Amino acid sequence: MHRSIYAVTLLTIISALSPATAASLSLHDAIDAALQNAPAARSAHYLVASQQAAYTSATAPMLPQISGTGTAGVAGIESAATNSWSAGISASQTIFDFGKNPAKRHAARRSLEAARNDSDAAVQSLILITIEAYANYAAGRDQLSSTHNALVAARSHAAYAQALIEAGRGTPYTLAKAALDTANAFVAYVKAEGASATARLALENLTGSPIDSAADLDTLSAAALTNSALVETGHRPEIAAATSRVEAARLSLAAARSSRLPTLSANGDAGYRSTFDAPPAGLSWSAGARLSVPIFSGFATSASIASAEASLGSAKASLDAITAMIRLEIQTAQARCTEAARRFSAVSAALAAATCARDIAQHRLTEGNGGALELSDAEAAVATQTASLIAAKADICIARARLEKACGTLTPSFNP
Repeated sequence: MHRSIYAVTLLTIISALSPATAASLSLHDAIDAALQNAPAARSAHYLVASQQAAYTSATAPMLPQISGTGTAGVAGIESAATNSWSAGISASQTIFDFGKNPAKRHAARRSLEAARNDSDAAVQSLILITIEAYANYAAGRDQLSSTHNALVAARSHAAYAQALIEAGRGTPYTLAKAALDTANAFVAYVKAEGASATARLALENLTGSPIDSAADLDTLSAAALTNSALVETGHRPEIAAATSRVEAARLSLAAARSSRLPTLSANGDAGYRSTFDAPPAGLSWSAGARLSVPIFSGFATSASIASAEASLGSAKASLDAITAMIRLEIQTAQARCTEAARRFSAVSAALAAATCARDIAQHRLTEGNGGALELSDAEAAVATQTASLIAAKADICIARARLEKACGTLTPSFNP
């Protein structure tokens, strides 16, 4: 009777705790969704568009400047008044300005390059965050399944210990130990459930939609193990952006210094002028050249030069700091990638040993040479190593993604 009740109870527990099965969620689908949904990606896109417009604006002074004018009015002396009108067009073109406008244009182009590299860096950071969230979500689901199986096994052992007590062949300690193992297994399951829910919320926040499918952690970790070659060097968009900013600051300094030099330009205009009660006279026009020499601007030019020199020094210092930081990041990522792969191998061996010990304990119990306590301890060891292996799989995927991010090679088509 007791065994029948236990069997019904066990089936109820299994049906209530078993995670729902669903189709696998592709990592690339998750990355694509994050790139479309994340505000950081859209912000980087608009910053590039803004800098593109600034570059176009910096090009404008090098092109002809054309404008049209028209006037109409009345003028008179005492009682005599005359209505008049005029219409015309004027144009000007800078001929030579000792490199002021070209330097500004080149500086704007460098700033545009920096913005594009900043956008690439933002995309790579978002990809890395998505990969981490995906791996954590996959690990959370696997941990939930593993702890569920451990809980079912612990409750099975507790029921068996209770049956032994009722048959007069068990000991109170064995029953108490089984109850403790069941309680610990339930605590582990509750923690795994909370961690799985948190990881799922993080991934849903990145992708912008509910997730109803299981991530495939085994595929990721297997790919990482078969492609574990470390990258010694790489291109980081942050370095490219910092280098472009140094060049932009250098060109801005050249433009500021050129402001002290003359500017030669050509100008001309053409138009008609007449009164309303008379036909227009012939076309009037003029053309000429103008040389503008700055003499004194209230120290504005000197201040602009000093500001440009300071900006150049700051840009160089930032480039040095970013280079040193990325060098350390690459070395750290390489070390973590190596450690994750070695830990995976060690945990795999430990799990194989724990599984073998459990099988032996199960065989001994079947033959009457072992006890339920021995099997319970072996099951707990298997559960512990299984949890460690799941964590190691996720760590391998994350470590590989961080290494590619550190080397500047992380793309939406990431393959561990």
